[in-house]
Amino acid sequence: MIQPRAQSTSELDPLAGRELMPRIGVILHIPHASTLIPADERAKLLLSDEDLRAELLRMTDWYVDELFEMGGEAAGTVVFPVSRLVVDPERFTDDAAEPMATRGMGAVYTMTSDGRPLRSSLDAMERQRLLQAYYFPHHAMLNRLAVDAIADHGRCLIVDAHSFPSSPLPCDLDQSPVRPDICIGTDAFHTPEWLPQMATDAFRSLGRRVEPNRPYAGTIVPMSFYRKDARVHSIMVEVNRSLYMDEDTGERSAGFGEVHSKIQSALAAIIAADARQAAISSRPPACRRGAIGCYSGYHCGREAVKKILFICTGNTCRSPMAEGFFNQLARAEAPEWQANSAGLDASGTPAAATCNAITAAREYGVDLSGHRSQRLSQALVDEADLLLTMTAAHKQRVEGRFAGATGKVHTLLEFTDQEGDIDDPYCGSLCDYQDAAEQIRGAVERAVDRLRSEEKSG
Repeated sequence: MIQPRAQSTSELDPLAGRELMPRIGVILHIPHASTLIPADERAKLLLSDEDLRAELLRMTDWYVDELFEMGGEAAGTVVFPVSRLVVDPERFTDDAAEPMATRGMGAVYTMTSDGRPLRSSLDAMERQRLLQAYYFPHHAMLNRLAVDAIADHGRCLIVDAHSFPSSPLPCDLDQSPVRPDICIGTDAFHTPEWLPQMATDAFRSLGRRVEPNRPYAGTIVPMSFYRKDARVHSIMVEVNRSLYMDEDTGERSAGFGEVHSKIQSALAAIIAADARQAAISSRPPACRRGAIGCYSGYHCGREAVKKILFICTGNTCRSPMAEGFFNQLARAEAPEWQANSAGLDASGTPAAATCNAITAAREYGVDLSGHRSQRLSQALVDEADLLLTMTAAHKQRVEGRFAGATGKVHTLLEFTDQEGDIDDPYCGSLCDYQDAAEQIRGAVERAVDRLRSEEKSG
């Protein structure tokens, strides 16, 4: 039998896994490195000892706790203390939301990686017992560390550490036989654009072949923050096991030390980059451009705002109208001012403005028929002097995802001393679009007045 590997001091205590408080707002999450199966749980599995050993060999993220461990000075660490064959802490508890549940591998597995029955039975009561004993305490620990990291540092970076077999398992959704050395997993909300690029560059500089979200995708975020708080960043890093171990025996290979060293170097680069981006984002925009004498909270000295970016969700309704209204007014007030627009969730394929948006804007003499949507990017954020979003949620997402946005991003209504959001008229009636256009037009007029006044006073 394989000797159990876990970070627990007692196989009866699922909370005995390591927990180190973060010193720099970084949490290292290691969910699948343990082979420990408590005796009472082992009795409920159908596999023979030999078959169980083979399944653990396939399903365990061997030595990831050693490869990624950076010590208490560098990161808070949460290690799941038992094997994922007991409970998988990276799955959604709701099988309807978990793609792997269709293969009998939701939060509590009922099937093996090759499709054989794993448990003698699993009723609702037994499933809940397992979740209460292992899953929820683990996530409570992860959530607490994230809360503390944000309280202490104003942000949190989760590095979700894994390894993967060099060949696809029968249960894998991605069956391509060609696999990268490193897989970088992301979340559309919690992974700012610069982060996976930084991670990719760090590993490629060490001679590794890197692919995003393949053969596995996504990254973990505590559910209380999931898609709600952009201050929580997360990235998954998966290492091909063939680089550091013999996949047939489970033993370390001769390359283990080199892989460990390179992972440590890449992690240090990723964490340093996150710290730099946080420092940049916390400074006033004026200081980021190197000017002296800040005022107004979004430009410096006599360097007036020239480029304004309006931001909404899909860049087919609200932000195109705001862009059109602003450019129409700016032509008369200050022709050097230019507005652009983008959407946080805009399609990768440019789309036209909606028919109702075109109609509503035309009532103010603005033609949106030539508009094509674009997704918000780091380049657009860097280029703009002022970012104006349609809602507070948009503002929070921009601050969390893009370096340098904090300090120069406001909601449109906030910038014009008003409260609330500009509601999305998408899929609404023409009347809904006309109401939105009227609200946006008034706010843009006040924004132009403010910019003109502050440029004169500058």
